[in-house]
Amino acid sequence: MLDLFKDENEIYRGLQVTYQQMLGSTQNAYRKIHQAQENYFKNHPTLSTKYIEESRTLLEESLQKFEYSVMVDIQMHSIREVRGLRVNPNLQDLISVPAGSYGEVPFLDSLLFDHSLFLWRSFLDFYMKYLVFFCTGKKEGYMSVKKFNSAFTRVEENSVSANVRDYFRQNVFNEKSEEKKSNWGNTLSSFRNKTAHKELLKLTTMSVKTRTGQTIMEPTVHGEPVSYFVQNTFENNAFEMLRELQPILYGVEWVPGPYRPD
Repeated sequence: MLDLFKDENEIYRGLQVTYQQMLGSTQNAYRKIHQAQENYFKNHPTLSTKYIEESRTLLEESLQKFEYSVMVDIQMHSIREVRGLRVNPNLQDLISVPAGSYGEVPFLDSLLFDHSLFLWRSFLDFYMKYLVFFCTGKKEGYMSVKKFNSAFTRVEENSVSANVRDYFRQNVFNEKSEEKKSNWGNTLSSFRNKTAHKELLKLTTMSVKTRTGQTIMEPTVHGEPVSYFVQNTFENNAFEMLRELQPILYGVEWVPGPYRPD
């Protein structure tokens, strides 16, 4: 039978594969964070039902934004991996690798990089909105760094709120630090604001070695293949933020390994 929707099916299958890979890389952490919050609610029985339900909703939305962002990162890695497979002489007769098309480099990389910047910045906004509500009970319709900082201006020192405030100042929006981990929020905002309001971001194409030793021309940011730049600068630091804030917020230490309900 003639497949009239071959292209649509291939696009859909690609999204399905990306979705499954995303679930495989995020669900372990997702369940741990949810369970830690539920444990907190259990240990604080005087909290109102309204507060609990709103906290659940805001956390759920934040973590879904995290999932959106990871899906795009997976797509970026897949493009880089396929380019590496094309030039591997040991695989030519073993696997079928899609051929490249004219103009796709760096267009596809730029497209996904641009998309990732908006999603990771949106994740931060959603998560900061959650933190403000969880810590102060104040619900914000729109979140910004300025609003986030204002919400924590009059908090008791050594409290959960103060510790969250200090974490963000030291590890996310720290303009004084030159380390990526300590100012990744600033780096993210700078890239996102530039592409949103000023000009298209230009990727630098450089010669890089693949994992199997071949050389390819790869779109890069700050000397890193763009997929690795996004993972190392945004995804890894976002995960570390979720992991390191868990004991601060819920009084439950992060336990490495697979999620277990108990």
